[in-house]
Amino acid sequence: MPLSAVLLYNPNAGRRGYPTGGAFAGFPSLTLGKKTDSNGDPVWLEAALSHLRVRLGHSVETFACASFDETRSTAAAAAAEKIDVVIVAGGDGTLRAAAEGLAGTDTALGILPRGTVNVLARELFLPLDRIGPALDVCLYGQTRRIDLGRISDRYFLLMCSAGFDARAVHSVRPEVKEVVGAPAYALSAMAALSTFVPPTMNLILDGKPWFPGAAFMVVVANSPAYAGEFRIAPDAEMDDGLLDVILFTAPAAPLPAQRAAFIRQAGAVTLGLAGSDPDVHLIRARQIQIVAEPTTPTQIDGDSLGETPVLVTVAPKALVIRVPS
Repeated sequence: MPLSAVLLYNPNAGRRGYPTGGAFAGFPSLTLGKKTDSNGDPVWLEAALSHLRVRLGHSVETFACASFDETRSTAAAAAAEKIDVVIVAGGDGTLRAAAEGLAGTDTALGILPRGTVNVLARELFLPLDRIGPALDVCLYGQTRRIDLGRISDRYFLLMCSAGFDARAVHSVRPEVKEVVGAPAYALSAMAALSTFVPPTMNLILDGKPWFPGAAFMVVVANSPAYAGEFRIAPDAEMDDGLLDVILFTAPAAPLPAQRAAFIRQAGAVTLGLAGSDPDVHLIRARQIQIVAEPTTPTQIDGDSLGETPVLVTVAPKALVIRVPS
C-alpha cells in the first residue's frame, strides 16, 4: 500500500492569523484539526508540500493546529485512522503534543524542525535547516521505538524537572521569547537566581527513599540533551526503559555560597562534567517521586507544568519515531 502521511504545524509559530478551515477529505472522521487553506501559504510550507507531493505521488493533507490540545487530538485521530506517519513541523512543545496523541500506537512521528531550540531534532541528528532531507527522514528513515516519560496523563520526550530551572521556565515572558528566541530562557534564569531559595526535597526512587535535603533542582531525563547544547545526562538512552535522575544539591552554607555552588554546578554541566561535581548526583530509576517543602515549580520539555509533588514514570518504547538511517 502507498505510504500515508499528514502534516501538522502550529500556525502561531510562523505567521500570525494564518487562515484555517475545511475538513479531512480522505478520512471523514479526522476533523479535530483545521485543514489549512493553500492560498498564501508560507514559503516553507509550500516547499514542504511540494516535496511531499513529488516523493509520494499525491498531495498530503495539512492541518494548522493552534493549540497543544488541538495538536494532540489531531495526531491521535490520525493514529486512529492508521496513518503511517504524522509529520510535525514545530519545536519541542509541538512535538510533545503530537507524541501524547501518538503514544502507544503504531503511527510514526516524523519531525520537521521549526522551533526555537529543537532539542529533540538535534539529539536525533535530524537535518535542522533543510526541508527536503528532513522530510525524507520522515518518509523513509529508520523506524525506532523510544521511551516516553510520564507525569499523570502528560508525556515528555526529553526531560522534566523541579526547582530552579522550572522557576526560570515559569518566568519566561512569551513576548521576549518571540523577539530573542532561546536566549529568553537564559535571561529568565539569571533573574531567577537572584531570588531562588533551594527548597527541601524528598526523592523516592522505585519506592525507596533516596535523598532528603536542600536542592536547587532535580532533572529527570529521557535523553542526554538539555536545552539543545548541554549533555546533562551523557549516558542516558531513549530506549532503555529507564530515566536518568540528575540532582543538584545545595551545600550546608549561607545562601550566597549556595548560589555560588550552583553556578559551579551549572558550569560543570556546560562542560559535560556534571558527574564530576561533588554536589551533583546521577542515578537511574523507573519511578521518581518528587516532594518539596515549600512546593517548587515543575516543567516538562521546557513548558510549565505546575508545582510539586509529582510522580514521574517511564513508558517503555511508547512512541514510534522516524530517525536517519
